[in-house]
Amino acid sequence: MHKLNRDFFDPMLSCGVGLPVHYLLQKGAELERIPKSLRKAPYAIVVAEIGIPILLTNSDTQRVAIVAAMLLHYAFGILAHVHFSMMMIAALVSFRPELSSMDLWLCLRSHYLLLLLGMVMGWVLGNHVPYRWRALAIANHMSFSGVWLVLFWMIIAANASNPFLVNGAAPISGLAIFTALFAMNGLAPYFGLKTEFSFAMFSNLRLDRWTHWLFRRPRSRFQPRYLRVIRAESNNVRIDPGELSSELAGFDRNLYAIGFLCACIQASNRSRVGSVLWVEDGRKCGKAFLISNSTYCTLPFHERLSVFPISLPIAAEEPVCE
Repeated sequence: MHKLNRDFFDPMLSCGVGLPVHYLLQKGAELERIPKSLRKAPYAIVVAEIGIPILLTNSDTQRVAIVAAMLLHYAFGILAHVHFSMMMIAALVSFRPELSSMDLWLCLRSHYLLLLLGMVMGWVLGNHVPYRWRALAIANHMSFSGVWLVLFWMIIAANASNPFLVNGAAPISGLAIFTALFAMNGLAPYFGLKTEFSFAMFSNLRLDRWTHWLFRRPRSRFQPRYLRVIRAESNNVRIDPGELSSELAGFDRNLYAIGFLCACIQASNRSRVGSVLWVEDGRKCGKAFLISNSTYCTLPFHERLSVFPISLPIAAEEPVCE
């Protein structure tokens, strides 16, 4: 539902297009323009994310749904976040009783050839080029890909006559509470409460540029102030803001949540006493003011929380893919 916004379907802004383009560029591809096939990627992603849950509700189509979901999350893991895809695959495995209760280590040992093949796939296909600790990124992609291939094979080879869902009635009260909490967390962006941890990643959903087709712009009473960094100082000597945090390396292109900037100063002052930031309101032409070690204590509670993106592009028309 988060992806049902105009920006996600715009090939020049969409994370659904930007991620594979970024992947191809990291792999050395020379692209003069966005390939036509990738321009349709946002539509395919939305169809898959809507269709797979529907197919999971029918015992006759559960196998197709789980196989499709495994392929989808493998692509997500290779393109972007391995850890998120691994959690989603663990959830998918729970639909298969004998897999959810198996000894994973024993399973990997008995399918070691598939494990090795999957690790080679992770090394070759993984998007580990842009990481600072590249060796660790390669190890993560290889481990993820190896485990994925073994589990994928076991799902493919499973007896089709066995039901995928575990039989037995779930406690109604527990299920109702879980469903209510899940829905509240997922709907939080539409009340202006938060966007982080609400399954809104890579959806182009942002409160400062609202283009959703189904929901009106929320009032965003809990959104923090986003500030433009003018300069950083340490003991009255000007320094590069990137020295305070690697996230501030693009300070000339981004706005930052005030809570994050305060946290940067506090962390810096543990080793570099006297660090401060001069900032101004990101969307208004206002007077510059100082963020020091004591500023955090003066913030309202909602600005101390990290429930919104820590940074947004200064240009509102630029995409946000986090």
